[in-house]
Amino acid sequence: MNGSESSAELLSTLRDAFGRLRQPITNSDDLLRILRACLAPFGLLPSPARASQKEPKAEIALIAQHSRILSSIQGTIVTNIVPTWDVPLTSDGNAQLLEQLFCPLTPDSAASRELALTAYSVLLSNPIGSFTLRVLPELLQTHPFDDLNMHLFAGGKGDRMLEWELLVKVVGSLQSKVANAVPSQNLPEILQSRCGQVNLF
Repeated sequence: MNGSESSAELLSTLRDAFGRLRQPITNSDDLLRILRACLAPFGLLPSPARASQKEPKAEIALIAQHSRILSSIQGTIVTNIVPTWDVPLTSDGNAQLLEQLFCPLTPDSAASRELALTAYSVLLSNPIGSFTLRVLPELLQTHPFDDLNMHLFAGGKGDRMLEWELLVKVVGSLQSKVANAVPSQNLPEILQSRCGQVNLF
């Protein structure tokens, strides 16, 4: 399979998942299949599902190339899926699949870094709810800004400066958005620390 075929196959998979996430989902099994389909090409299925997945087909160039559709998938999850399914998935012990699309627990993976980059923008561009308050502390801990900076500019390339500037702008709203969403005394420690900083970078 050549690079263009791999890219086309990956884009088709992600577009299919995006379309299905925008439609009403009536049972958790269907939702879990869609979430797994989004994670499997990047080798990011959480354990124990990781044991049965194939080797990742998506290289970093493909992941970066499809960051827009990944961001759209994350945005649809926040607006369409989380309000209905976050509590049931948490109760069933399946919340990690949902969270893995925003904060993959494999920080050394290039795919994880790409998902984290879009996750910051998506989470902080939408109203702050319980899902964001649960995921954001883990995101800050697992994928800190300096690591994302090194990821974006590995090799000294500057062609992703716009992405970094957008991230800086969006995360600059962290203090006000989180402070407006929840009293500071109820914040996790890492959010209190970040919200107390004027300059996050």
